[in-house]
Amino acid sequence: MFDLQALIYSQFITYDRLTGMINESCRDSNANVAHIYIDMQSLLKSIYSNIDKLTIGPYNGLTSCMINMAIHYKYFFLSRYNTTCKIYFVYSNNCPEYCKKWVPNYNARNIQVANHSAQHLEIINQNLRMMKTITPYIDNIYFIETQHETGLAIHHLIQMNMNEKEPHMNFIITKDQYNYQLINNPNTIILRPKRLTSNNNQPVQPGERDISYYINSLNIWSVICLERKIEFNPSILIYPNLVTLVYAISGIKQRGIASTIGIKKCLEIIQNMIISGNIVNNSSYSRFATDMIALIYLNSSKERMKNSSVQALQNTGTIMGINNNYKAIDLSYQYELIRSNSNIYSDLDLFNSYLIDLYDPEGLKNINEQYFKDCPIDLMKL
Repeated sequence: MFDLQALIYSQFITYDRLTGMINESCRDSNANVAHIYIDMQSLLKSIYSNIDKLTIGPYNGLTSCMINMAIHYKYFFLSRYNTTCKIYFVYSNNCPEYCKKWVPNYNARNIQVANHSAQHLEIINQNLRMMKTITPYIDNIYFIETQHETGLAIHHLIQMNMNEKEPHMNFIITKDQYNYQLINNPNTIILRPKRLTSNNNQPVQPGERDISYYINSLNIWSVICLERKIEFNPSILIYPNLVTLVYAISGIKQRGIASTIGIKKCLEIIQNMIISGNIVNNSSYSRFATDMIALIYLNSSKERMKNSSVQALQNTGTIMGINNNYKAIDLSYQYELIRSNSNIYSDLDLFNSYLIDLYDPEGLKNINEQYFKDCPIDLMKL
C-alpha cells in the first residue's frame, strides 16, 4: 500500500530539472508570462491504475496536492525568471460521444479503469468539485471541466489567450501522447513528468532522480519513437502537423486505436514522400486526410503500388477505418467541426465563466486552517 498524496507529489517536476528544460526550450523567447495547462486526467490515471494499492488519507488530500502543484510551478517561474504565471487545470474523461461515432470503442479502457472502484471514484469526484469551488479564490489558478478531449479544451484556451498583449509561452504538463499534437500551437512546449521508479514500484520520493523531459517541434518524433521503443532517426525535419495522421495509421494505445502500419514504417514512407515532393511538409491535412491516408497506404506495399491507385483505395474499408481514426483524434478537424456545427454539444463557450478571479488571501487562509489542516495548502509560496 502507498499514499495518494505521495503518488501525486512524485509527479511534480523538480526545480533543478525544470530549470534545465526551460533554459533549453525557451532560450530564444522574450515571453514574460507563462501559461501552464495541467492535464488532470493524465495525472489521475496513475491513481486509477493503482487504486487497489492506495491509502487515500484525508478526503481532501487530492485537492491540496493539485493546488500545491500549481503553486509549485507558479513559484518556480516567479522566483527563477520573475515571470507571471497562470495555471489552468483541465479535466475530462476523454471519451466524447462524437468520437465514439467514428470509433465505437474509443478510449473504452479509460472508462473501465476509472470505474474500477466506485468508492475511490466518488472521492476523486468530490475533490474535483472541491477544486472547482476553491480555485476562483486563488490568484491566477483555474479549474475547467469539459466533455471534450482535454487536448481540445487546452487548444481552445490557447486560442482564447492568443490576443493577450503580453508575450507568453504555453507549457502543457501531460503524459498523454495524444496531447503532443498541441505543439502545433505557436510558442507551445510539452513538459512530460517522469521519475525513475523504485525497485518495489512505490512512488518515488522528492529528491529521487527526476528524468522529466520537454517536447517541441524539433524533437517530437525522437520522443514518440523512444516512448514506443522503436529506433528511427529522421534524415529531415518532419513537422508535428503530421502527428495525428501517423497516429491514425500506426495506432495510439492511449485511445484504443489499433495499428494498420507500424509507426517506423509509416514514418519512413512519409519521410520518402516528403523528399520526393508527394507530401508538403508543414501543411494541414484535415480537409484531405483521406487522400493522404490512401497515398501512404499505397506506398506501404510494392504489390499494392503495382495493382492499385489512390482513387481505388479511398472507398475501401481499411482506408475508411483509418480516416475515422483520424477524425476521432485530430484536434484541428474536431475544433473546426465543433465551432461550425451547433448540433454537436459544446461547452467551449462556457469557459469564460470558469476564468474568474475572486482572490481572497484572508479567506483562503481561513479555509486552509479549517479544512486542510491535515494536508495544508502551501500559501507561503503564493
